[in-house]
Amino acid sequence: MRSIHRKLIAIILVLIFCIINMGTYKNNAYANNSDRYLVLVEQKNGSWKEYTNIVEVSDSGHLMIKAKRIAKALGYTYDKNSNGTFDIKKDDSIYNSYIKNTNEYIYSDGIEEFTKLSPENAYTSKLSEYNLCQVSTLSTLVFYKCFNNTGIQEYSGYDGIICFSKYKDIPDTVPVIKLKPTIIPTKAPESNETSVNIEEIEFPLRSGFLKSSKALSDWGGYGLIWTDLEREVDGKIIESTNLHIDSNKIEFTHLGLGSDGISLTKESKGYNLAISVKLNGSIVADQNAQIVKAMVATISSTPSEVYKAIYESFTTNDTFGINEEDYVAIGDCRIKVNMKNGIVTYYIRENK
Repeated sequence: MRSIHRKLIAIILVLIFCIINMGTYKNNAYANNSDRYLVLVEQKNGSWKEYTNIVEVSDSGHLMIKAKRIAKALGYTYDKNSNGTFDIKKDDSIYNSYIKNTNEYIYSDGIEEFTKLSPENAYTSKLSEYNLCQVSTLSTLVFYKCFNNTGIQEYSGYDGIICFSKYKDIPDTVPVIKLKPTIIPTKAPESNETSVNIEEIEFPLRSGFLKSSKALSDWGGYGLIWTDLEREVDGKIIESTNLHIDSNKIEFTHLGLGSDGISLTKESKGYNLAISVKLNGSIVADQNAQIVKAMVATISSTPSEVYKAIYESFTTNDTFGINEEDYVAIGDCRIKVNMKNGIVTYYIRENK
């Protein structure tokens, strides 16, 4: 009997030790800053490609993956549906379909669909605005493994490495690759300016970023300033030039409203600045650039810094880190860009 009791006690102690270790592993893996996780994706030739800014950490501490970015990295398809779901598709018949704000997702193996449960709800990130899914749910579509505290010098700047492969099981040891150098966005020096001069019209410097919800119909108190600017530029160089302001949009064009030009549009989470005309190389282009500066000065408390980044990323090869995948911090703004059908759109959100 004593022997049986000793065995039971030993088993209980082992179970307790395992539970403690499991809790420790979760804390080590998840309770860290999301930008300190590196993603490696195996290529067809066996090499590994690195991705950063693809992982976020949920409030409850789970590793979450940006669905659109991981689908692109894997060569899969990402679909955002009107019913509040989003899909990661290996092909038309094999996919995961996530239901936002629930921990349920649908997995289709090509023959039938299965309802599965995730350790964390799928949701739209307030930080990046990407749709996120918990990392382990991707095991239905791809091999994956998480490595933490690797002790490898090359990865000393990261708290964790997540590996994905479409081709075979992930090895027990983390693949070691030479990482690309980190590009840090250029930051302009501090300025003592109190206003921005646009076509002899003064735009006072704001005390902080103008939230779109507080812009209202007068654009945060700058409505009259825009009316003055409208009188100054309408027809000044070209007779058909028109600056139009309403409660949700400021539009500037030389060819009539709705034509190529510049527009600043209010969105629920910020603003979209769309440009489909030149900003340098002629008197007309210079006026276009001035309107862009006025739009930036209307919403930003760091207009010179933000305008410089937008202007130079539009007219030169210096991108200031602005890209199509992730928001980059410039002054009091976070900015991402999209280029489609000759229109360059800057998505501008508050840098909180």
